[in-house]
Amino acid sequence: MTACAVQANGRIRDDPAAATLLSVLGRRKKSLFLGHSLAQMTDWGSDEKNFDCKRPELRGGNVNEMPFRTSGIFIRMHRVGRRSWLRKCVAGLMALEMFAFQWLPCFTAAAQAQESRQAAAGGAEEAQAWGGITFGGRFGEDTAEGYADALLPVWERGGGLLFINPRISGKDAGAEEFNFGAGWRSLVADRMILGANLYFDTRWTEAGNRMYQGGAGVEFLSEWVDARANYYLPEDDEYLVDRFTRDEERVFSSSSKIRQVSGSGDVVASGNTIAQQLRISEKVVTRTTKISTHYVFEQYESALEGFDAEIGAKIPYLSDLAETKVFVGYQRFDNPYGEDFDGLKGRIEIRPMNGVYIDGEYFEDDDLNGTSYILGARVRLPFDMANLAAGKNPFEGAGDAFGRDAGRPFQERLGDMVIRDVRVRSVASAPQEVVEARSSTSATSTKVRKVREVEENVVLLSDVQFVDKDNAGDPEMNGTAEHPWDEVNEGVGNASGDRNVYVFDSEAGAYEETVELPRDTKLYGSGAAIEGLGGKKFPAREYPILQGNGRAPTVTMGENTTLAGFIIRNSAAVSDVRVASPNGHGDYNLAGAGIAAVNKSHLTIRDNIIEDADYGGIIVDTLTGADDSFQATIARNIFRNNNMSGLVIDTRGGSGTYEVLIQDNVFKENGGTGLQIDARSYGTARLEVNEATFEDNGGDGLRIDEVSSDALADGQAQILVNDVAALHNAGNGIHIERGAIVTGEGVASLTLSNIDASSNDSNGIYVGTGARSGRGEATVLIDSVVANNNRHTEGIYIVQGAVVSEGDASLEISNVEANGNHWDGVWVVTGAQAMSGSAVASFQNISGSDNEDYSALWIDTGAKCVNGTAETDIDGITAFNNGDTGLYIGRGAAVSQGEAYLTVANVSAVSNANCGIWFDDTAAKSVSDDAYLTLTDVNALSNGSHGIEFTRYAVDSASGVASLDFDGVTSSYNDLYGIYFANGMFRAGAVTDVAQWNVTTVGNGSGGVYDK
Repeated sequence: MTACAVQANGRIRDDPAAATLLSVLGRRKKSLFLGHSLAQMTDWGSDEKNFDCKRPELRGGNVNEMPFRTSGIFIRMHRVGRRSWLRKCVAGLMALEMFAFQWLPCFTAAAQAQESRQAAAGGAEEAQAWGGITFGGRFGEDTAEGYADALLPVWERGGGLLFINPRISGKDAGAEEFNFGAGWRSLVADRMILGANLYFDTRWTEAGNRMYQGGAGVEFLSEWVDARANYYLPEDDEYLVDRFTRDEERVFSSSSKIRQVSGSGDVVASGNTIAQQLRISEKVVTRTTKISTHYVFEQYESALEGFDAEIGAKIPYLSDLAETKVFVGYQRFDNPYGEDFDGLKGRIEIRPMNGVYIDGEYFEDDDLNGTSYILGARVRLPFDMANLAAGKNPFEGAGDAFGRDAGRPFQERLGDMVIRDVRVRSVASAPQEVVEARSSTSATSTKVRKVREVEENVVLLSDVQFVDKDNAGDPEMNGTAEHPWDEVNEGVGNASGDRNVYVFDSEAGAYEETVELPRDTKLYGSGAAIEGLGGKKFPAREYPILQGNGRAPTVTMGENTTLAGFIIRNSAAVSDVRVASPNGHGDYNLAGAGIAAVNKSHLTIRDNIIEDADYGGIIVDTLTGADDSFQATIARNIFRNNNMSGLVIDTRGGSGTYEVLIQDNVFKENGGTGLQIDARSYGTARLEVNEATFEDNGGDGLRIDEVSSDALADGQAQILVNDVAALHNAGNGIHIERGAIVTGEGVASLTLSNIDASSNDSNGIYVGTGARSGRGEATVLIDSVVANNNRHTEGIYIVQGAVVSEGDASLEISNVEANGNHWDGVWVVTGAQAMSGSAVASFQNISGSDNEDYSALWIDTGAKCVNGTAETDIDGITAFNNGDTGLYIGRGAAVSQGEAYLTVANVSAVSNANCGIWFDDTAAKSVSDDAYLTLTDVNALSNGSHGIEFTRYAVDSASGVASLDFDGVTSSYNDLYGIYFANGMFRAGAVTDVAQWNVTTVGNGSGGVYDK
């Protein structure tokens, strides 16, 4: 029978133990101080608190003592992460405490009753009470603390003792500590005790922060040797210690000497130079910059995880006078802010009286405690819970603690104080800047001091041979400005040094010469002004005229030569000076050309008028050796009224670099193509055509046959055509035959932007292939194009947009106005094609109305891929009053292995002769995976056939899901059906998904929706 009250049949059994128990229970309080205080100290409801402090002055690396002075700075304590197990540990220990302190009298009463029965039986042993409270103090360098430690038995059986161990301590620096633990000690032999314990520790630091940790320990006690080890695991929070600011001001000063033109004279020619007289002011400029920076710093503290262990022995002979033990140990604590704390430690413990202990500790690492030693004394007084429960003095026998040590039974050590580090060890970080709170202001002042002013003659062009036909007959002719040559070839033949030749226009008429420019020669005519400073130029005269005779090119360029400022003419060829095209375009007869260059590079042709020749210019390069690069700049020229092409650049490389810039030129009224370019087989190739006009030419305005790279790796082929007008040409406005090509691995790209390609006899823009890459990336961008009223075919006609074998292909056509063309506004046969990779075709903001025979936008195949992803996006299409379907889509997106996506959004197809929108093949098709068709905000109104027609399936997936999503689709007032599915929405047997069906169909001639 236990000591608990038992009720049976409404009556309490007649049992002395039960009676005693009921008596105790009647006096039991509902709550005890310790349980209540622990609940308060745990402070469950508060995760932050405010306090005032001032930045601590850290001393000697002491991680536990940080004196503070209040300053009114408001600080909010931050918490970052909390170990949930620690909360659970606290709850468990609290429960144990409540159990012990509220129900302990029950066990005590039961024990007393049991003793009574044993005494009555005559064989009971005297009960042992191992409980006790220890009061003590410790001090070291600049630190002192006091504490009270209670070891309270809860249950004892067979030499084993279960106990609880509350402890409270305070330091002179304001820190407070509370510990609560439970442990088990077992007497396994007459002179040997094994024990284990668990603890919950909490500490109020000097900064006012609350820290928590859990601990576990094991111990071995014997007559001669003691050993113990403890582990400490704190929560992983950081706590704000201090927040302070610092302002810093830096000043930078620098001085520099500058020369400024304060006055300029005319640009004049004298001797063999062209120079300008300038007035130069020399000044010293001093700039001073003041930068003020406001810094914010925060300092945090954190508890330390670690362990300690010690082993010691009782000292013979000395212990005959007073029990003396010496210990050696090791401790280690992990420092999150720097070097870990670790080192050896030693301890001596002397028991001169039964309950009085004197000890001293030494630490190898004094940074952890802020001292290298600690001295202490404590007294242990017996504390008997049974006496307390019975209303007797719980400290009965306390006087024996001060009696001289005459030896004690070994079993009494079951009640020894547990030796462990009761502090929650902590460390403060160094101040850390809050970078996001940093602010800076700067102010710059400038002082200018004038040093002097000088006159200087600045040479703009040196080593100049001057030519003036009006100076014929001068006996002192020597090529100076005062005595110029009267023929261009004399100037060229006498050029040296910088090899500059300057030709004046002549009242005597044209220079009837054919000129060959040697390497590094620069030939300037007076039509190309030599720019001086202050808006001054040399000279302000007319273009000199170079007139060929049809027997050779008027000007033959050499390597690294410049031709500028002439009117260049030639008669029709009267002889054969032929050179073969390196790219299969036949032979060119150079005899009637205005400008020719054969196998020459680094050419500059600018500020000329090239007219009335067979070819305005022919540049042919067939070098494929070690130095096969080609570079040319053609700028601010007019190529007009030539019998054949305005300019032909026909080159072929090997592994070099091709770089050609065509800038701000006019090509008009030429008998053939305005500008024709073919550049093949380079390593890297880049062509730019900017700010050009192609008008009224007898063939194409601009024709680019090919710009290609044959590099096996890292190849690049790039075509950029920007800000171009191609109008009224007999062929195409712009003709791209094979476009940008990389035969190996690399990037190929074509960009056409800000183009007006209108009123041409053929297409506004024709693209046979836009960009092709073997492995890598192919991209085509056509943006901001006007292509209206082209008379025989399309506004824009693309056979193949972007093509790649392995990699990604993309075509984007955006912001296009294509109205009134004979056939389609825009016709795309294949937009983007990838054998393996992704193919994306995008059609954005295209307006096509009143196109005579066909559609605003006609797409045979948008994007197709064998293995990868095919995606076509059509958004913002306006198709009014076209001669056939408003928007035609053959196959929108098709893929063999992969997913297919077709999206049609924001489309208005109104009053077209046939369907508003016609899907002539499967709109979205995947053989192996999912296929998706989405129509959003589509209006198909008042068209001559169906509003929207699907000739085959809308969506087809043989092995995946076929998904259809119609949202905001209106197809009304059409002559036949609003929406017509000739073969059904989906292929028979497909797994289908109609994600959304938000459709309006009213007023159609044959009905709303037909689905076979």
